[in-house]
Formats: sequence, structure tokens, C-alpha cells
Amino acid sequence: MVSTAMQNWIVFIILFLIFTPFLSKVIRLASRTWDEREYLEKERVRQVVFITPSIVFIVFLVIYVGVIALMKILEF
Repeated sequence: MVSTAMQNWIVFIILFLIFTPFLSKVIRLASRTWDEREYLEKERVRQVVFITPSIVFIVFLVIYVGVIALMKILEF
């Protein structure tokens, strides 16, 4: 059997690989917005640079914790 810590790492790696395209897009958008921040509204810059990446990170954590909890429930 695989240990619980190893299962958690495997889940983390799989979810990270799934989220990589989203993270790439968010980082690219934030970078472009930061370069053009003088020409954009402050609220738009704040939303794209801080709020959107934070939401993606929180969603990642929620899904990670949810998968771990589901694995513990389904263990016999």
C-alpha cells in the first residue's frame, strides 16, 4: 500500500499538472496588465493582478482538500 503522505503528494502533483494551463494564463495576463497599469483603471489592475490569482489559488486548495477528504471517505 501507498502511504497517506505519498497519496497526498500524488494528488497534489496531478492537480498541479491540471491547473498548470490556468496558472500560466493567469500569470501571463497579470504580467501584461502590470506592464500596462498606467493606462488602465486602478480597480481593473487590482482585479487582474491580485484578486484573480488569489481566486485561482483558493480554488486549487479547495479542490485539493476536497479530493483528499473524498479519498479518506472512500478508504475501506
